[in-house]
Amino acid sequence: DAYQETIALWGLNQHPEHHIILSPHGQTICHQPQNGITEQLLDAALLAKKTQYNVVHQHRAQCLQVSNAAPLAPVLLRQLFRHRQQATIIINGGGIANITQLPSDPRAAIQGYDIGPANGPIDSLIRYFVKNRPAELPTQMQHAQFDSNGALAASGQRIDALYQQLLKDEYFNRPIQQKSADRSQFNLQWIRQSWLNSSPVADLCHTVTMAIATTIAEAIKQHLDDQTCRLAFYGGIIHNHFLMKSITTQLAAYPQCRIISLKDQGFDPDFIESLLMAYLGYCVHQQHTIDLSYCSTKTVARCIPGKLLSP
Repeated sequence: DAYQETIALWGLNQHPEHHIILSPHGQTICHQPQNGITEQLLDAALLAKKTQYNVVHQHRAQCLQVSNAAPLAPVLLRQLFRHRQQATIIINGGGIANITQLPSDPRAAIQGYDIGPANGPIDSLIRYFVKNRPAELPTQMQHAQFDSNGALAASGQRIDALYQQLLKDEYFNRPIQQKSADRSQFNLQWIRQSWLNSSPVADLCHTVTMAIATTIAEAIKQHLDDQTCRLAFYGGIIHNHFLMKSITTQLAAYPQCRIISLKDQGFDPDFIESLLMAYLGYCVHQQHTIDLSYCSTKTVARCIPGKLLSP
């Protein structure tokens, strides 16, 4: 229904049906590349039947044959944002945070991997508090799904023991090529039950947010040298003001790292993922392969990123 509404809104239904291709991602419920497993909730056949349009699907499954299949964003970002004079680092943060490093030299290999958590654990915390400790939340948050602007986290204090515990997770020490994260790795179990019932809600949110900020800032620092570098953010993370402030504060000692706005580059940071899926759909339709060597241990890691299903 959403596709049909959008197509009608933009007047695209004037075009022949075979000129319109739907390229949905689906909701990932399990991603374990080390076990060869990736599962997304999506019924492509039903979508093709109801809309009578071609549907590109199984993006992750096809990419998993040659790589970790995550993150996929670097495939598009290198096309849009590589700069010939400066290296560019781009952080995407939704439930999980990933990083793309684009060297200025077009011959140099890019890097891209999942850093770890972004807003995911914070959202899980808020939903846990709403269900189990609502009386301790501000009145306006007693039915909330997330910490708007990071306001609750900003009002708390850091619990040092929990902060150190979170940063010791083995995921953060994995080699880059093995860093493909599933949101289920960074949920309430990451925080542990013993903290969830015994600490002030604001302090828990503050501590978890600060730990996430540290993992993201440390990942960025690994790709900084003495040369000037552009840094940009997109995704839900940009709406968590406290998290963003915490990240940029930890980067204050690196003046060579210049933060840029993707809006100033002509792109809405809330819709980069949409552009990615459209681009992958285009690649499948045109039978273009994409290079996933940045997230693969294989020497050659090219594939067509999905399958085309006709109604």
